[in-house]
Amino acid sequence: MRFTHHLKQPVLILCCVILLVAGCGEKTSKKIVGGDKDKFGCIYSAGYQWCANENRCVRPWEIAQEKALENTKEVFNDLCNGANDPKEASKRNNRVGNDRDEFSCITSAGYQWCESLNTCVRPWELAKQQGFNNTPENIKAYCHKK
Repeated sequence: MRFTHHLKQPVLILCCVILLVAGCGEKTSKKIVGGDKDKFGCIYSAGYQWCANENRCVRPWEIAQEKALENTKEVFNDLCNGANDPKEASKRNNRVGNDRDEFSCITSAGYQWCESLNTCVRPWELAKQQGFNNTPENIKAYCHKK
């Protein structure tokens, strides 16, 4: 019995030393969610980015919806760092198919307005369908409202 009594104290001290040494090891810093603020205080992991023209942190998809714009990186950059007019930012987005005229004809796809048909047409297709030569004069004559 006396033998175990003498061992209790050193074993207890040894356990304390082990716990103390284990606690002093190198700690890994865990990144806190939301702790990734930029110099403006925008939390990137939550989708926020700085918008200079708005002078606030915004989520690109939310400001696109708020301003009735296309949700693209180009439009966001134009809106927040370039053009002051959101509609101008959208107009400058020069992707194919994003160049509709006042009749909603996509000019980059070859469409133009044909008043007599009240629709957008491709001149070469119209000329072939109607059996005339595809010239600007013939298209203009055919599409002029009669």
